This record gives sequence, structure tokens and C-alpha cells, in this order.
Amino acid sequence: FHYLPEQGLVELGPGRGEVGSGFNFPIDVTLGDDGAAYVCDTLNGVISRVKGGAITPVVGGLGEGGAALVRPKGVAIEGDGTLHVVDAGMQHVQVYGPAGRLLGRYGGPGDQPGALALPAGICLDDDGHAFVADSGHRRVQVYELLWRSDGLPGSAVPPGEPPAVPIDSA
Repeated sequence: FHYLPEQGLVELGPGRGEVGSGFNFPIDVTLGDDGAAYVCDTLNGVISRVKGGAITPVVGGLGEGGAALVRPKGVAIEGDGTLHVVDAGMQHVQVYGPAGRLLGRYGGPGDQPGALALPAGICLDDDGHAFVADSGHRRVQVYELLWRSDGLPGSAVPPGEPPAVPIDSA
């Protein structure tokens, strides 16, 4: 990161590479409503929050069981702080709550609609859809998010049900 000092932000130079003090192949970044940058740090397997010069790992980590990230390639954030992380290593999207707890996954390896191969990016719209760049299949998949934390109808998903379903692919 290189922030302009006149904006009151600090410079984080290259070459640190350690979780919490630098990055190891940062590949994507998104901004949260709180003004923080969320960095997809691919080779460290984490998503880190950067604000005021501090780098704080918030989700992921290599080898941390079910919430681990293998090769995160994209990150998007909902208004409430829910993170959607594209993981090319596991070929799905992991969803973490604002406190960093794993909420669920969508996608998965395969060739059928909804399956992913080397997903590489993600963005969210205001209508409850996730657009995932499915680079291995040369398409963009669109998922309808079935949970909502903003009080809109359909905000809960029964236990054991997938958190998203594909509604279209191109």
C-alpha cells in the first residue's frame, strides 16, 4: 500500500510479507463502509483489514481448519461487514460474518451450473447477488444470496441449506 500522506494515511512499503505487518502477493482489495481497505493476501491465505496504517488479519489463515483459505483471489464486503472471499484453491466462495466467523460457502468444484473452476474475482450488487469470475470455465456466475442481514424478507436460511444458489451463468 502507498497512501498519500496529505490524506492522513501512512505508507506501507513492499517486502514485509508477514501476516499483520505486510503482504505476500496481495491480489485484490475492496473498501468497507468504515473506510478500511480489505486486502486479499493470497500467499498468506488471509484477508487483512488496513486502516490508519495498521494491518489486521480478519479471516482465513493457512491450515486453520474449515475457516482456512488456500488461495484467496477476490474479496467483496456487504454493508454490514460480511465478507465474501473467492478461494481458487478450494474452488468456492467462503462467507464470513462481521466478527470473522465462517457462515457458509457457495460454489465448489465441478462443471455443472453453480460449480467453479479457478474462481478469480467477486463483486456484490445491492439486490442480493454475487457475481463470481469463474475463470476456469470462462464465464461469470451469478448467485442469489439467500441470507440477508439487513432485515429484508428471506433473511434466514434453514440449517444445512446452502447459503446461495446460482441463478444465471454467462
